[in-house]
Amino acid sequence: MGAVHRSAGVGVVILFRLLLALYPKRFREQYGRETLEVLAERLSRVRAERGRAAALAFYLRNLLDVFKGALLERSEPSAERVLEKARGPA
Repeated sequence: MGAVHRSAGVGVVILFRLLLALYPKRFREQYGRETLEVLAERLSRVRAERGRAAALAFYLRNLLDVFKGALLERSEPSAERVLEKARGPA
């Protein structure tokens, strides 16, 4: 994982990590590491194959996507929360 992140750039990884912190804990625990790895690997590949301008466009588009995803994940009721409400107080 470290090598992929180094090739993507430390600042990129830090910013994506900060945005992932907006997601609920259960989401981060389940998908956070994989999400960072995939984004960093894809960014590195875009930069290598298509250059810095394409990498910047990819970066900005995915920053927005990660942010929107966090808002949706927090606003939509998860199946777990729906079940908890249906069960009532413990």
